[in-house]
Amino acid sequence: MGWETNRNLDMNWTYRPNIAAWLTPQLAVDTRFRMSRGASFVTEVEGDTVLTRDFGNSRTLRFSTGFNLASLLRDLLGEERTGTVGTLLGLVDRIDLFTITWIGSLASNYQRRTADPSLRYQLGIHGFGGVVVQDADSASRVNDNKSLTLGGGVRLPTGLAVTVEYANNDGLVWTPRSQTTSRTTTWPSLNLNWNRLPLPAFLQSWVSRLGLRAGYSLRTQSSVVANATQDREGQIKTIPFNFDLMLTTDWSLNYNLTMTDEERRDPTGLTLGERLNQAVQLTGRIRPLSRQGRLRNPIRLSLRLSQNDSDQCRRLGGVELGGLPPGVSDSEFATCEPFTDLRIRSVDLTFSTDVPPFAIGLQGSWRDTQSQLGQRPGSTQLEISLFGQFLFETGELR
Repeated sequence: MGWETNRNLDMNWTYRPNIAAWLTPQLAVDTRFRMSRGASFVTEVEGDTVLTRDFGNSRTLRFSTGFNLASLLRDLLGEERTGTVGTLLGLVDRIDLFTITWIGSLASNYQRRTADPSLRYQLGIHGFGGVVVQDADSASRVNDNKSLTLGGGVRLPTGLAVTVEYANNDGLVWTPRSQTTSRTTTWPSLNLNWNRLPLPAFLQSWVSRLGLRAGYSLRTQSSVVANATQDREGQIKTIPFNFDLMLTTDWSLNYNLTMTDEERRDPTGLTLGERLNQAVQLTGRIRPLSRQGRLRNPIRLSLRLSQNDSDQCRRLGGVELGGLPPGVSDSEFATCEPFTDLRIRSVDLTFSTDVPPFAIGLQGSWRDTQSQLGQRPGSTQLEISLFGQFLFETGELR
């Protein structure tokens, strides 16, 4: 009795200075401290019975700013829309807000420790050394991450929007036995968004909207373990594509495609992987069976077809990321042995309608999983379910 079993301490501080309409900086600090202990935390330390505790702190510093070039030029040149100034402002207005975001996070955990955390530690007022050691006791794990993100875009006269982003993250994981540094860089990251494509006149009577989205990103990763030959590298290329078609008859069609190529290198060899994910979804409403009575409401329909293919293979030996070592032909190198060849197909169908005082429907799901390696294991599942809901009208209670 009298033991403190839990302590939670959170702090948030945000500062948004009002500098100008074209520059919007913001600084935020968030800290979280958690401590817990109970009767099960009693242990023997150097022949004495002591009560240990689990505690940890996380601190996040976030600085972000937005730079609006069009707003800056209007402040400098005025709102004139004629002549050279008007032409320049018209072009600059199509440039989106340029953003810069920097985030630094530092988190540590102490498990089953006898240390008593200081007030500076609980409030997050410390550096890296202050989280590694508390009350002459070392942390179980420390994570230190710093990330930088730059983003911007432009809007073209045809309604096409192009955005470009650069992101970099440097991380350090410290434990009493090892230190691992890592870096992840995403560049380039390009996205094209065309929400409303211009439609010819003969399509406007039955197509209300046609949209396309596409992109490309390359993410590289590396990690190094201090005093160990555990260097690892990798890169992932991703190409997404999305197609939206909305008809004037309350029917819509969506197609989504994502292609991913992956390479991972470690001291023992190279792993290559490819993934192809596709999905088609059709949604809409069917005319009601009757204009009167309980079947006067339309039937809602949703149909989704998807297929996910995943292939992976492994090459043993020293291989440079992105290809074979210089001067070595593919025939001289070990064959890339496949270890994953998986295909997952699924169909989801849902019918529903309102039949006062109920909302009822039918839902079916079919899933097929097949592998082309070894004994070629696979499975097929089919589920059909009926569902219903009561619809109540609310009013004043007296």
